[in-house]
Amino acid sequence: TGLYFKVVDSDDTMSADFIPFLDTLEQGHNQGGVDLLLTNYYYVHTDGVGDRSINYKSSLPVNRFFTWSETKPFQVHQLMTIHSCTFRTEVMRQWADELPKHVFYEDNLMVYQTLPHVQKLYYSPIDLYRYWIGRPDQSVQKAVMLKRYHHQLLVTERCFTACHLDEITDKRLHRYLRHELFTMFAIGILYARLNKTDEADARLQQMWDTCRAFDPKWAKHFRNSAL
Repeated sequence: TGLYFKVVDSDDTMSADFIPFLDTLEQGHNQGGVDLLLTNYYYVHTDGVGDRSINYKSSLPVNRFFTWSETKPFQVHQLMTIHSCTFRTEVMRQWADELPKHVFYEDNLMVYQTLPHVQKLYYSPIDLYRYWIGRPDQSVQKAVMLKRYHHQLLVTERCFTACHLDEITDKRLHRYLRHELFTMFAIGILYARLNKTDEADARLQQMWDTCRAFDPKWAKHFRNSAL
């Protein structure tokens, strides 16, 4: 029901930058609103090793409104995730389909199918979201991801079929969506192959068949790429 929407997982926290973040969001709204407000997120490992910030300073203008045309290429680790995205709620209501229920990693689909409707962006380089890593039952742990590989494949499939890439006329948005799809295909394939089962191979083939039926050109592109 709110004007803006942000996900905070129950096992994560927000930093002391939350109040400045709300101020930025309010100021942006008073200046006509923003479709997507991006902030950094910070990996916090339970063992204290490898903590780091994921920022977008090399790819996005800082502390001002901008459009996709002003974005630069994203690095491999730079993805727009639920940890970094705050959307105008009305933009999210433009989805063609609801999120799948009882499926993990659906947050990737939430972001992906919203991005084609985003026109006005703002990037505030604060480490707002603290993403805690290391719980044994966490959805991003290797053993858990192996078990739920079919969720990864389903979400990747749904992202690919959310829109036809050739219908995205903004070249920079097109480039970013390819970047995100490349990563999602890579993760899905990796965990399907690591299962080393006929069932996983069959589900992977099913994903490719669905993608080819939807868009043969871009399905071939991702199937034949270096991943």
